[in-house]
Amino acid sequence: MVEIDIPRPLVWDYRQPPEDLLWRLQRIAEWFPAFGRDRKTVRALFTHRHELRVPSEVRELIEMYEEAWAEREEASMGMGDLSPAQAQFLDRLDASELARRDTMVVAPPVRP
Repeated sequence: MVEIDIPRPLVWDYRQPPEDLLWRLQRIAEWFPAFGRDRKTVRALFTHRHELRVPSEVRELIEMYEEAWAEREEASMGMGDLSPAQAQFLDRLDASELARRDTMVVAPPVRP
């Protein structure tokens, strides 16, 4: 069984979050994509997307993240190439993940 960690800000109303996988996924899905963009969580959200009570737009966004992660894995194994749009999406995904972790990557200033 997959074990999904739930971010502390999402369990403000619990001392300890329930162990139930669907409960955890539901709580994360309610805040997706602000939380839950890592590969393991996206895969679990995608697998259980039809069991979650979320708007169709959130379900479609989960599907987009799953597709992007799958394509990234495929590309990293040398089995395919990403389109420019897919690469841009993954770059934004990486940047937002870094921002979420309060980590900043600062590029040196560009001088004309």
